[in-house]
Amino acid sequence: MTAPFRIARLDAAHDRAKFCSGSESLDRYLRELAMQDIRRRVAACFVALADTRRIAGYYTLNGRAFPNCGTPKPPYQPPPASRRRKREKSRRG
Repeated sequence: MTAPFRIARLDAAHDRAKFCSGSESLDRYLRELAMQDIRRRVAACFVALADTRRIAGYYTLNGRAFPNCGTPKPPYQPPPASRRRKREKSRRG
């Protein structure tokens, strides 16, 4: 038996445009800001994939989720990881 989803780091090949969780601000984060945060190294984003490109859900971790280790804070910081767990509306049970 195979797992229904595959977990992977978000990358440009994943179809972010079609993801809809029902929360416009969190959908916008995935579509428009997540890749910027990854490139700037202020967050890591993981996706649950229903197939090779279609995102069924996502989870992010960022520096605010951990104690400050003396590193400078970037000008923009995404909300803590606990506010970034979303599933596609069609997958809610």
